[in-house]
Amino acid sequence: GGISSEAQPVLLTPLILAPLVAATNGRMAPRRAAAISGLAILLCGGVNATATLLAIVPAVVWLVTRTGWWRRRLTWWWGLAVICATAWWAVPLLLLGRYSPPFLDWIENARMVSSPIDLLDVARGTTHWLGHLLTAQGPWWPAGYELVSSPGLVLATAVVAAAGLAGLALRAPHRGFLIILLVIGILVISLPHSGPMSSPLTEVSQRLLDGPLSPLRNVHKADPLIRLPLSVGLAYLLLRVSAWRPTPRTRLCPPLLRRYAHAGPSAIAGVIVVSVV
Repeated sequence: GGISSEAQPVLLTPLILAPLVAATNGRMAPRRAAAISGLAILLCGGVNATATLLAIVPAVVWLVTRTGWWRRRLTWWWGLAVICATAWWAVPLLLLGRYSPPFLDWIENARMVSSPIDLLDVARGTTHWLGHLLTAQGPWWPAGYELVSSPGLVLATAVVAAAGLAGLALRAPHRGFLIILLVIGILVISLPHSGPMSSPLTEVSQRLLDGPLSPLRNVHKADPLIRLPLSVGLAYLLLRVSAWRPTPRTRLCPPLLRRYAHAGPSAIAGVIVVSVV
């Protein structure tokens, strides 16, 4: 949350996607769904083009994984909405790029932003390299450093991530789409990582991110591709837990044990919610 231009697209990612899901399921007209989704893209702003484009990826994946997506009116209306919502900053950006000095060559490189990030960080959502940065004067982002260094916070966020994965494993709605999104997010963020468990494509990925793909160098901006599936999985798990009822076998248990059996799901849900907070 230290950079609002990066946080805003993350918050709007579900709103970009939700109208398209509603239209696909017949609960909203295609033109209206495309307009609402385009409005959400417009509200992402034009400060950070990469964050906005990555926030659009879930909607793109949703559309292209539908049968006959190229024949759907929703696809073409949404494409028009995207152009209208981004042209006001995309066209000037491309124009100014012809005259701007190469500032991406003068800032952090791919190795710096990806080296501190491992798979646990990817799952927990602590993928911003500035949260791991420790200077002579102390952490660059004190709250971010707490998230990556405090054992209690590491455990709590790991529990939340595990709960989200458990929800996906329980056949959450649209699980195929969510898993595709999750895999894309993991690959984008993890491939450039260099460390004890670096990927075989680390060097190639870092060269690309320091070269032609330099606008995508801060791969933490792909975090919504992971947060969205895990959030849906967590919500589905809580739904399943809250709907759980004792089986006939529990009738053989003492009354006190049956009482705790009824209270168990609520207690688990409470622990997860407290961990989220």
